[in-house]
Amino acid sequence: MEKFSGAIVFSLSDLNQVVSNRDYAKKLISRMVNRGKVNRIKKGTYSVRDDPFLVASALLKPSYISGVSALSFHNKITQVPREVFCFTAKPPRRALSINRLVK
Repeated sequence: MEKFSGAIVFSLSDLNQVVSNRDYAKKLISRMVNRGKVNRIKKGTYSVRDDPFLVASALLKPSYISGVSALSFHNKITQVPREVFCFTAKPPRRALSINRLVK
């Protein structure tokens, strides 16, 4: 996991490049998720970071944190949103919802 400490998000295929056996890579990432050392973002995508703003902007590229999320981050409103809103110039194929990073 030290190899991915600098990455914001990584995939199972990234881990498979380090670990030659795909079944072992699946078992390894499953154990790391269960121990709380890795966050599962969506199927096949993981992160070692707990910052939802950082992870959300890394999932959609190019994008930026906006809307209520940006206002809350800069203490312009008192409400804390449950979701991080990102705007991007490219329309995504489907909306991403990440609930596991919010603590």
